[in-house]
Amino acid sequence: PAVTPEAGLPTGFETLIQPDGALLIAPEDAPEARARALEAWLAAFSG
Repeated sequence: PAVTPEAGLPTGFETLIQPDGALLIAPEDAPEARARALEAWLAAFSG
């Protein structure tokens, strides 16, 4: 969530993996990066 709820986060959120950093992609590079990521994802699931 953008803002932590007053009552705190539900149980289980404390075990989520914390990323080392954000992946920033320039808008003009996004279509190619999206296509490569989708291709890799499809290859992983197609056996």
